[in-house]
Amino acid sequence: MTKQYYKNLAITFFISTIWSVYIFFDYYTDHSFMPGLTLMFDFFISAIFTIGLAVINIFLRFSYLRNLNHKDNFFYIFSGFSNITLSIIYLTYIVISNNVREFFTSFEITTLYCFSNLALGIFIISDLYKFEIAKTKL
Repeated sequence: MTKQYYKNLAITFFISTIWSVYIFFDYYTDHSFMPGLTLMFDFFISAIFTIGLAVINIFLRFSYLRNLNHKDNFFYIFSGFSNITLSIIYLTYIVISNNVREFFTSFEITTLYCFSNLALGIFIISDLYKFEIAKTKL
């Protein structure tokens, strides 16, 4: 891993923290009739944005940037970690609200978003680290 990779990873965590703080204050300062609705829309917008960014990055990774070093690409790192983060947040919410059975038995659009985020995030993270893990086993 290069110095640029760790710089991009730190920027990714900083952006995630800023976004979490914004969502937190947006939820608790909203005095409308349904403040939880803004939280849900913020989550959906974040999920759709990260899924779109991940699909674009994977397409570029296997077509245009095939020969370039993709591990130093900020958007590739950002989309991988943000997809994983959003899926972990939603799965934690499901466990805390005790809706695990309903999550797996009913097919809703949120289930599709969560599984898409999880699958894309795992794919990108495994693509970033596949050679590093292979080097450590030698």
